[in-house]
Amino acid sequence: YYTHHDSNILGIWYFLKKCYENGWIYQSQLAMPWCPRCGTSLSEHEMAGSYKKIKHLSVFIKLFLKERNAHILVWTTTPWTLAANVALAVNPNLEYCEVKVEGEEIPVILCSDTLHILKKKRYKVINRFPGKELVGLRYEPILSGLEVQKQVVHRIIAWDAVDPSEGSGIVHIAPGCGREDYELGVELNLAVLSPVDDEGTYVSGYGWLEGKEASSSAEEIVAHLKQNNKLFYHYMHEHSYPICWRCKSELIFRLVSEWFISCKDIRPAMIKANAKIRWQPEFIGKRMEDWLKNMGDWCISRKRFWGLPLPFYKCPFCGKLTVVGSLNELRELSEDDIDSLPELHRPWID
Repeated sequence: YYTHHDSNILGIWYFLKKCYENGWIYQSQLAMPWCPRCGTSLSEHEMAGSYKKIKHLSVFIKLFLKERNAHILVWTTTPWTLAANVALAVNPNLEYCEVKVEGEEIPVILCSDTLHILKKKRYKVINRFPGKELVGLRYEPILSGLEVQKQVVHRIIAWDAVDPSEGSGIVHIAPGCGREDYELGVELNLAVLSPVDDEGTYVSGYGWLEGKEASSSAEEIVAHLKQNNKLFYHYMHEHSYPICWRCKSELIFRLVSEWFISCKDIRPAMIKANAKIRWQPEFIGKRMEDWLKNMGDWCISRKRFWGLPLPFYKCPFCGKLTVVGSLNELRELSEDDIDSLPELHRPWID
């Protein structure tokens, strides 16, 4: 079958109308994997097998704590997201330490399990304490000269998921640039900054970064950190990073409004149906069951030409949603000549 053919489109419109009638269709904001080149988000299915080893400029940053005469050490492999930082996270159950490092005027704070990141620098541990002692402390904004950052109160928060196996044991939180960050932001009512547009360029309010591509901003951001005495050190870090399956461009994560099918009601019926199937080999059935038990809600919307044109029309005044389930229904609702369209796909359907 061809996904852009009318027969396929109309079949899925019918399916989506049934989902809507069952109350399974909803719209929500979410930090999604996004291809700036294609101008669209990608589903979990599209992300499968899309990771490859890539080297990125990574930084350790020292930030002054306002209630303590010390710098806190923060690590990131995505410097472009620093413009959207609103908090730092520590694990309240881990041990942290205050360290006097050769060449640094004031002590630096990091997780005790990450002292190896100081490398060949001479240092002395002068204090040890649990991470919970850092929670609530305020720190200076990471990047200066950004209008959007002026209204944010930058504080340290507690997060049990902070893992000292990489970095400094202090995690930079940008809810507008990461799935876990966004979920944590919703839970703790953190500010959400979405710094880039569909093409991955910084939007208005981001000062000296405005109009620049996020993907090529790392060196300029590192230079800014160095100029403002916030750069501890930087290096090239190799890690597994997602790329677009269509064009092979590196993906970013950005906050977008998407349409979803809720799987809460569907999941039990699918698990029950899966149990009736005789799978060959048998382990495939167990793998399918595991996938069904853990699957999240299905993000179905794509931007631009990609994907099926969703027949969702929301009233700009009252917010009522109309879901079109057939060509006849579209003819009745539209004042245009539907039959003159070359096909029901974008951009003609618009």
